[in-house]
Amino acid sequence: MKEQKNSLIYNQIDFIIKAPRFHITFSYSDDKRLSFVREYLLRLLLLCPCCPEKIATYFEFSQYETENALNDLANRNWIEYLADGNIGLTTAGKKLFKYSSTEPILVDLRTEEIEMYMELLNENFIEKKYTSNKKNAINLNIPLNILAFSSKYAEHNFQQQFIELKEEGKIKLLNNKGQLYKIDGIEVLNHKYFRFTQFFSLDKHTGNQLFRNDIQNVNHSEKIVQQVTNTLEKYKRTNNLKEIIKSMNDLEDSETLTIITPNFNFEQFNAIKQKSLQKNYFVGQTYHQEIIQEHLMESLEKLRKNIPQTPKKLFWLGVENIYWGAQRKCPEQIASFNQNEFYNINKQKHHLYDFRLYLPLEKSKLKNTKRFWLSDNDNNNEKKSIYAFKEGFLNNNTEIIVLEDHFAVVCYHVQLDHYDVTLPIGFTTQQPEKVKQIFQLVQSYLNEPIFDKDESSTTKDFGKIF
Repeated sequence: MKEQKNSLIYNQIDFIIKAPRFHITFSYSDDKRLSFVREYLLRLLLLCPCCPEKIATYFEFSQYETENALNDLANRNWIEYLADGNIGLTTAGKKLFKYSSTEPILVDLRTEEIEMYMELLNENFIEKKYTSNKKNAINLNIPLNILAFSSKYAEHNFQQQFIELKEEGKIKLLNNKGQLYKIDGIEVLNHKYFRFTQFFSLDKHTGNQLFRNDIQNVNHSEKIVQQVTNTLEKYKRTNNLKEIIKSMNDLEDSETLTIITPNFNFEQFNAIKQKSLQKNYFVGQTYHQEIIQEHLMESLEKLRKNIPQTPKKLFWLGVENIYWGAQRKCPEQIASFNQNEFYNINKQKHHLYDFRLYLPLEKSKLKNTKRFWLSDNDNNNEKKSIYAFKEGFLNNNTEIIVLEDHFAVVCYHVQLDHYDVTLPIGFTTQQPEKVKQIFQLVQSYLNEPIFDKDESSTTKDFGKIF
């Protein structure tokens, strides 16, 4: 939970937009001033053609100096001898005054190659550090015509944004005043995603939701903002307060309800939080709560001092909610649970606990639908910890993390009428009786038999996904 004076962030969600990596080859003009003699000779001839004698008189040149200066310009095809014996500018010589009527500039074309990422909604070129894979985020839809012709859109936007990209330092040229001449080639190398976080906040005094934050790290965001709005409307759920109350009754929790009815009540939240001796109340997704990591570290210290004969069970039961898990902090929490399972001492490896992340499914045969939880870079240890279970646990709206005999976390995902996304709210506890009650509730559900001839699993624990 991030807290400010008058507002409270109640949810953080990552969105992604496909952002191909383009290899762009382009030419640009490197404008150079000419030497003093060349410049003034050309400026004189721009005013009117002259004979060699007048040029020599005007510049006080000797015959030898005059011939050298004129030969230099003639060899560059900038001047020519006219039929009347005078010397005038060629077409190429006149082009030197294209950008200025008084000052000749030599246009030297240079070729550069650059690799850039462009997100395909508002077509911003973005830095590599703002790209990621598509794991743990909500993917915003791109129109099919843009996907099919992304190179054409990248070429157009590179031309339109060239000056802007130079000013931002995304394009570095030998001469930063250079102008784009043409794009020689553009190629799609691979696809990444532009990732950004939307913060959802509420007013502490009224409990009403506030406006969303601006999209960071892009210059143009109108289409992105609209697509986020469309996505939120698409997945908006109906008020689930009745189902939440049932879950609270199953968990014998009478306090949390007073915080969220009819709207979130910050004063009530603070009052309960301060007077509670056995629970730590929080608002926001579980993977944003530092208290959970503190509980884990305290538990590890105890487990390492008194190594269990058989590993303790660490269960994390997720919810079927598009917003749950859609944030980069979620895989960090999974990694933390995975990395601390074992303890090495005196060249012996001790298994302290067995971690399992359970994802809800309607049928065990639908395990493939959850494969997006892993990317190609995830190791086998992370893969082996992801399980599936039969949806329906605590009315599909309550998330549980529980380490046997040590601590428990309860998080209700509440959908209130005037909130764009679910409000995660709950508590942690290390009180032994409460931890035991929650652990037994989880274990009983997972071990519960299924009587369905179309279901291959005999219990609500569907086993490993990978």
